[in-house]
Amino acid sequence: MKYKLSDRACRTYAPGKHFDGGGLYLHVLPAGGRYWRAKYRHAGKEKTLSLGVYPDVTLAEARDKRDAARKLISTGIDPIAQRRAAEAMALAADTVLSADHAMAKGLLFSSVAEAYYGKMHRPWSVTHRRDVQRMIDNELVPELGNLPMRQIKPADVQRVLDKITARGALTFARDVRMYFRAIVNYYNARADDAMPDPSARVDLPNPPRERGHAALQPQQIGQFLRTLEHSDAGAVVRIAVRMLMLTAVRTTELRASTWDEFDIKAAAWRIPLERMKAGRGHVVPLSKQTLVLLAALRPHTGGRVYPFPNSRDDDRPMSEGAILGAIKRMGYQGRLTGHGMRAMFSTWAHEAGFPSDAIERQLAHAPADKVKAAYLRSEFIDARTKMMQAWADWLDASAATADVIPLHAHVG
Repeated sequence: MKYKLSDRACRTYAPGKHFDGGGLYLHVLPAGGRYWRAKYRHAGKEKTLSLGVYPDVTLAEARDKRDAARKLISTGIDPIAQRRAAEAMALAADTVLSADHAMAKGLLFSSVAEAYYGKMHRPWSVTHRRDVQRMIDNELVPELGNLPMRQIKPADVQRVLDKITARGALTFARDVRMYFRAIVNYYNARADDAMPDPSARVDLPNPPRERGHAALQPQQIGQFLRTLEHSDAGAVVRIAVRMLMLTAVRTTELRASTWDEFDIKAAAWRIPLERMKAGRGHVVPLSKQTLVLLAALRPHTGGRVYPFPNSRDDDRPMSEGAILGAIKRMGYQGRLTGHGMRAMFSTWAHEAGFPSDAIERQLAHAPADKVKAAYLRSEFIDARTKMMQAWADWLDASAATADVIPLHAHVG
């Protein structure tokens, strides 16, 4: 069989379907994802078999999977039907879904953690899979692995996190807690009765924050944008700094974002709960200016998992130092931080007369009043959409009065 694709070409193909031969093709989505598919016919019907995500599944591996599927078809077996049957058997054997086993023996944390990783790791990058597995295997399982899920107490989780914070790894401790919560959520989605999250009552010291959360005065913002436009930072870093200001998210929420979180048609950025500080999913309305930035960013990183990848490893998100370093080189060290940008937005929004609840929801702050938190379910999407567009327009106006290029006019 004469093959048409090459590994090098697979990395650079534009959105569309690119065929290799024997029904195998690489489907490149507009958002940048690259998926292996194989067309075939069975019982007179055309079907499409999913073979994995490139580059996690290499071109050679995709060809092997295609060939294996063709052998099954030649014997009258439908590859999709066989896969579903195998998954059904695995599902039946999955102790997470076995209520009798859970009631009889008490489902161990190690079993749920293994099932969670087995089900969730497939779309993750190689580096991310490694990092999550290390958190589970090295931090959580040694302490909690032999405990039944429903017998894990806050003190057990606190013990795990205290050992990490004693090493000075405060941010890492938060990541470990985040994945513990993800495992509990995975269990609750499959159990008859949801268990309370033991990590909700643990204490964690805050990571060191930028001293004073330095922020600019309104009249200084235009000058900052002008300096940023002409700074020596790369295009991706400059766009990251602008998006921090336009969206008012935390630095870590932007750096670790993935392309599939951005819904361009809906003009919304949906951040999953696993990545949020408060453990609650967050929707960020995207202004017209932010959508333009994303369009300008796509030629740089559209074929990767992260819109803002690490300069040394595409499988990792941009380092915090990349953004802080750019701000420092611009001469704004001690004058502006990522958190300070959030403070600037909050001050502007309050002075502009937007509702406090909408502002706090945009900042992903949990209400201090527990009763209010229980009943305040609204996302205030309409109000926040208008607010974020007004904020972007105000930034444009500030840039214009400082005689700089407006955000929407040039992003390269």
